[in-house]
Amino acid sequence: MITYLFALRTRRKDRDNKLKQYASMLYYDLESIYNYLTEERNLVNLRYSDTWQHILSECTFLESHDIKNIYKIYDKIYNYNYIFNHYIRAHITFDKDDIQEYKDLKEMFYPGNKNVYKSLEKKLGNHKL
Repeated sequence: MITYLFALRTRRKDRDNKLKQYASMLYYDLESIYNYLTEERNLVNLRYSDTWQHILSECTFLESHDIKNIYKIYDKIYNYNYIFNHYIRAHITFDKDDIQEYKDLKEMFYPGNKNVYKSLEKKLGNHKL
């Protein structure tokens, strides 16, 4: 009986640690995106995990609207990266504000009423390592 309880407690602790690891990965991905948007660098140098969908699926504490918002963020980041790099390769003169995805991301991360980032940052921060 004691062995069973020890194994159960160990399994639960491993699951909790894995959840904290995944929450941390998402947390720092979003923080990196936030820093990019607020520091206004010229080049697209966004760092985020390629396995974000798997990581997100493991964060069972998130609500459905949180998950939808994270999908929106990553979709916009992917599209923004693609458009930005396409313009660079094609030698098209542009301003980042000409790219709708950039404006959408700024709105999602801007410290105002629609600040999706702050809500996610708080929830993920409560569960990270």
